[in-house]
Amino acid sequence: EEPEPAANGRLRQKINLQSGISKENAKKITKMIKELKLKVNAQIMDEKVRVQGAKKDDLQAVINAVKEADYDFPTQFVNYQ
Repeated sequence: EEPEPAANGRLRQKINLQSGISKENAKKITKMIKELKLKVNAQIMDEKVRVQGAKKDDLQAVINAVKEADYDFPTQFVNYQ
């Protein structure tokens, strides 16, 4: 939102943060992952897309493909072992 004046000559501004991704964007990512034809399983979990696979190389290929894809929303990767 627009900045508004506050005490002592400072400004205050409200911002809206989004946590996670929308269902439509998650569907775009899972569709792209399935088109890669790798032996990985992509599933939508609430506001995240979870990718599971046996080989670390396949998972790294998925991460690189998602990074290179030109989406209009930011992506973040978390590694759980």
